[in-house]
Amino acid sequence: MDRIIGIVVELKTSGKESWAGTTDHVYLGVVSAVGGREFVLARGAMDKLKNDTTIRFAFGLGTEDFGGHEPDNATASLLDMKIDRASVSQVYIRKQGDRTHGGDNAWRLTSASVILIVSPTEKHRIYKTTGPATFANDYGLQIWLAEVDDNDAFVGE
Repeated sequence: MDRIIGIVVELKTSGKESWAGTTDHVYLGVVSAVGGREFVLARGAMDKLKNDTTIRFAFGLGTEDFGGHEPDNATASLLDMKIDRASVSQVYIRKQGDRTHGGDNAWRLTSASVILIVSPTEKHRIYKTTGPATFANDYGLQIWLAEVDDNDAFVGE
């Protein structure tokens, strides 16, 4: 089993809309036939995803060269369990919203990429968004990313 030991996430928030940033919680989910987990990337107002910004999160082993913010508890959560890289079936980004319009802080994501690392010397698996997305109660709060190959083309396309 090729166990995932590190994850790098890059999120680009739109700058075209004044409301594009969010103060809501944002999560990364990784699902495989052997294990799976959600990781908190941004925790509300403490980690506001501002409009017209790109932010990188990196946690676990083998991520030192990528740089980025290390979300609280993410490394421990990743290393405490096994997630098999070879059988990853879903990688997603989810925004936490509540059920009211006033409490839902919409977010406009331009692009996202996720790198799954099993060792510094082995090939990583990379997932990307297939287009921009708005996260809000009226649009939906979750998107799934697609795997890309060495030529940055979507696998299976």
